[in-house]
Amino acid sequence: MKRKASSAVSSSQDQEEDVRRAAPPPRLVMDDDFLVHEILPRLSVHAARPFAATSALFRGVLTDRDYWRARRPPPGPRAACLVVRGGRGARFLHEFHYADAASSPRAPAVARAAAGLLAAYRFAGACDGLVLLTAPWNNRSCARALVFNPASGAEETLDLPIDSGRHRSGVFHCFCGLGYSPSSHAYKALLCAYDAHRSSMPFVDVELTVASLGAGAGVRERRTVAEVRCCRMDGNDVPTSLSLDNKVYILVDMGSSETKVLAFDVDDETVTYIEPPPIGQRRSELMEVWGRPCVATGYGGTTLFWTLMPDHHVWELRGSVAGTVPGSSKVHGAWDCGNGLLFVVFGDGRGCMYDLQEAAAPAPQVGGAAPLPPELRNATFCWGYQPTLVRPPTAAFGGAACPDQLHGLGQFSNCPDRPRKSAAVGRRGCLELLMETIRTLRVATDKRGSRSKLPRLRTQVTKKR
Repeated sequence: MKRKASSAVSSSQDQEEDVRRAAPPPRLVMDDDFLVHEILPRLSVHAARPFAATSALFRGVLTDRDYWRARRPPPGPRAACLVVRGGRGARFLHEFHYADAASSPRAPAVARAAAGLLAAYRFAGACDGLVLLTAPWNNRSCARALVFNPASGAEETLDLPIDSGRHRSGVFHCFCGLGYSPSSHAYKALLCAYDAHRSSMPFVDVELTVASLGAGAGVRERRTVAEVRCCRMDGNDVPTSLSLDNKVYILVDMGSSETKVLAFDVDDETVTYIEPPPIGQRRSELMEVWGRPCVATGYGGTTLFWTLMPDHHVWELRGSVAGTVPGSSKVHGAWDCGNGLLFVVFGDGRGCMYDLQEAAAPAPQVGGAAPLPPELRNATFCWGYQPTLVRPPTAAFGGAACPDQLHGLGQFSNCPDRPRKSAAVGRRGCLELLMETIRTLRVATDKRGSRSKLPRLRTQVTKKR
């Protein structure tokens, strides 16, 4: 009887095993929540873009600014720039480049090109992956700009009518900044204007005004937020801005080697006037390094790098470098490469890596100077840009479209006669070569094995004057 019971149990186990083998394998159920929270955050912007066309849910998530702000930025340095060159006839070719140290060489970098523009548009600011390009200084009946997303190709034209009472032949204006207000959930654009007839050469009294964008912002008049006297600017000298932490920073040239930084709070629309770093003369535009606004100054043969503290009252000296060439000491850009390494691009096209962890001050150069593509010398670095799929805001100025078409603004991202073999399309861009140079110097530095484990260079904190 025991033998029969044992055989019956064995037969039952065999039947269960046969059923288990015949059953299909368990399916991994990936619902929308799983894709949104587990898959999309791991994808690059280029890889996540096709998901926006699959459903309204994914489109709503991927175009939401809060989603991108919660995502971690790509590791390592990243750079974006605008290159403007002469095209066919009197038209200009605009190229936008982006690359970061984590990008694969095979993956196409964010790059957009447009031909057929009669005016050379200038970079004015970037916020949440949106880039603001402004027409040059002009005295026509409206101020014109373009807000576009290089990663998605979406764009919106901004035509801000100038009131008839203010529109005179001597009043020049252009856009100069873009920021986002969390309290009003609206983007805001900054506009600079000055009256050439009421200014004393070589200075002009610039009026800084703000206008709300987006359908949710409602139609509001422009508001004046600040007035400042600075050096006169020509059609190509457009002020640029840096948008960080719901603030827009603008560097103003006051003349006689004196500068000020204007910090515009996008929420309460107030402006803080910040004195420049106390040591040296300015050698750079406003940059974003170490996650803060940064300015380079020169003192003798040394270049000092200062970052603005969050309270706007002090500048912190983060490091100094030597070895500048006389007459070519202007700093075109700088990137934090981690582990105390700082990569600097000078105005003459040299790229140099410096080790700020060394005890010596100024910091020594690591390796030799690397020649960079000539395009970077005339490029404008778009500080504060990080690729997203956020939709550009629409204008809500309450007026008709600008009647002036002299600028010839066409579609930037989807221009029909876009050249297919330009520097931005069809071959490696200048910033991809820049990132490759940074990676090569970082690897060479790590292989040296002689970097001492010394503490970082002690920073000097200087009170606001």
